[in-house]
This record gives sequence, C-alpha cells and structure tokens, in this order.
Amino acid sequence: MREFLRHKSAIVTRTIDELIGHRGQRILKTGSWALISKICAAINLFVCVPFVLEGLGPNYFGAWATVVSIVTLTNFLDFGIGNGALNQIASAVGENNLKVIPAIIRSTYQFAMRISFCIILFLVVAVFIPWYKVLGLTQTDSLLSLISVTIVIVSVAINIPLGLSIKFQLGLGNGGT
Repeated sequence: MREFLRHKSAIVTRTIDELIGHRGQRILKTGSWALISKICAAINLFVCVPFVLEGLGPNYFGAWATVVSIVTLTNFLDFGIGNGALNQIASAVGENNLKVIPAIIRSTYQFAMRISFCIILFLVVAVFIPWYKVLGLTQTDSLLSLISVTIVIVSVAINIPLGLSIKFQLGLGNGGT
C-alpha cells in the first residue's frame, strides 16, 4: 500500500510539474502561504477581540479599534507606487533589461521617503489635535491618546518605505522568498 501511494504521489507531482512548471509551482507556493497568512490573521483578530474588549472596556476598546483600523487603512498610503514598481520590475525582468531595475528601485524609494516625510510633517500639526475627543475618550486620557497616535503615525511613516521590499521581490519573480 505504501508503495502504491508513493507511486501515485510521484505521478501527481510529475503531472503538476508538467502543467504549471517551476515558476508556476513557486507562484502556487507563495500564493498558498499568503492565503494561510491571511486566514491566520483573521483567526487572530476574531480570537483577540473578545479578550481585548473584556480587558479594555468599551471606551478604550473603541479607541483601540479606531487606531487598528487607521493602521490597516494606511497600507494604501504609498499611492500605488509599490505596485507600479512591481510591474516595472517584472516588465524589465521579462524584457531581460536588468540595468533599469536599480533606477526603478531608487526612484520608488525616493518617492516613498517623500511620502514618509510628509506624514512626519503631519505629526507636527497632529500634536495640536485633541485626540482624546477624536477617539471618544475623556480629557484625562489626552496624553495617552496623543502618545498612541504619535506612535501610530511614526510607525506608518516608517512602514511605507520598508513595505516596498516585498513588491521588489515579487517583481523580480522571487515570490517574496
């Protein structure tokens, strides 16, 4: 029975290799791991929310949920330059024009750094916003809310250029590995 299963497994593996090839296998592997990652993140959120609600109470939970939502929405703050760089790099690789890739990466990072700088400039103005009111907290929580928002703004500004590396890897056909 073991030999039968081994033989069938070899046939399936060979058939998949013939159908999609080496590159298709890498795409399938990367896509599968990305799907597993998203499923784990969703499970984590559904498991953590009741504990966070119980531990923080309704007011702080609302503030926490708002801050988490803001962080999630800021994934789009690169204005599509990451996907644009991915497409340009993939096109350059497909055309075997590897000399332009460093220029694409450099210009993409420069633009991302400008976006991050603008976000840090917003932080100068954000200090004067009563964040405790925005987050639905009391005035006694004004310092805590300001610190929380400052940390979020700084981490978003740092994440924009750092998040480009996965786009570059995907454009090069490395599948993020």
